[in-house]
Amino acid sequence: MNRNEKLVASRYIPKNATVIKSKKSESVVYMFLSISGAPCAIGYAGKARKPAFNHRYLTAKSRLALVTKWLQNEDRAQAYRDEKKAKEKKAREEGHDLQVGDVLTGQWGYDQTNVEYYQVTALIGKRTVEIREIGRMIERTGFMSGHCVPSPNAFTTAAPLRRVVGTAGGVNLNGCCRLHKMKPVEVAGVKTYNTASWSAYA
Repeated sequence: MNRNEKLVASRYIPKNATVIKSKKSESVVYMFLSISGAPCAIGYAGKARKPAFNHRYLTAKSRLALVTKWLQNEDRAQAYRDEKKAKEKKAREEGHDLQVGDVLTGQWGYDQTNVEYYQVTALIGKRTVEIREIGRMIERTGFMSGHCVPSPNAFTTAAPLRRVVGTAGGVNLNGCCRLHKMKPVEVAGVKTYNTASWSAYA
């Protein structure tokens, strides 16, 4: 017995049921009649052993309409997953657009807004970069709050961190902060960066 056969064997499938399969996914619906003759349907999403629904309907027409709608939603969901997977594969194959010297920033905090700045110091393979934290210039605009901009090459840590670049170009610094590339604007030959707002307390 192969894997699919074991999966089907572990599911509840009514006798004499009519099978309707999703066009793009492994989702399936079994339509049947109850002991009293009422139209019923039980649906399984993907490879799930437990049903996504097990309903009785007023008429066979309403059953078909709702089952068709559910399967169409399953088709759309699978198409989205397939497209996302294809984009991620393409991004992995093509690598990323980060370069040595690029400044990355991210924000995090619950009762306050912490702004992080890092700079790319090395490229490792197609998907990994080395980054080091850099300082910032701040301007206080209120009580325990203000604006800040990065200070490129003003490294605050000696040892770099190695991080994998995500398919969207972002870098996960830790569990609560994701860094993204800053796009500087050159003014009179000098690179300038957009300011960010910070606060010590919300």
